[in-house]
Amino acid sequence: MSRKFLDDIRAEITSQMPDNSVGLVTPAIVRGIMRDIVDSTVEDVAFIYRTGGPATGYARTATAALLPNLFDADYLASNMDGTTTQITAGTITLGTVAGRQYKGTFNITFEGANGTEVQAGLFIGGVLSPLWGAAASVPAASRQVTITMPWYINKSVASQVIGPALWLPNGAGTIDVTAVQFSCSIMPTNNP
Repeated sequence: MSRKFLDDIRAEITSQMPDNSVGLVTPAIVRGIMRDIVDSTVEDVAFIYRTGGPATGYARTATAALLPNLFDADYLASNMDGTTTQITAGTITLGTVAGRQYKGTFNITFEGANGTEVQAGLFIGGVLSPLWGAAASVPAASRQVTITMPWYINKSVASQVIGPALWLPNGAGTIDVTAVQFSCSIMPTNNP
């Protein structure tokens, strides 16, 4: 599959499919454009997650940091046009074509001491994004908390590395992670 942006397909239709008043459009042209349309709208998915049971005593600091050694499995559908996962680092590297749009979610369920404040965010190219974040506090009545953080990248850089971050703003400590998943899917549009 050779994915094209929908913008590219629009230009392809304009140049290769005139009004056909002189019989220039062939079945091969129509077939090629239709195949490009289908390929561009297939929503490829990549995600990393944990299968090995709870990660007890997972250390976190008071500053935002990636989640190394927390994920232990991955899934890639149609190889995301070059997107790769780094399970140990807890990151996904986006495709080599710049300008694409991506979306996804970060979900984590954890336990901690009562009143533990936890914040989550998204590193994009090594920088903590001010746009995507979530926070939670472990309540006195229940020790298990789930954070769900949707995210969206409007215009990617080629081979951009993204990854979720988690930190304890009130000071370093540990949490027990019950489940964690970080997903990424490609959108069929281009923002040059």
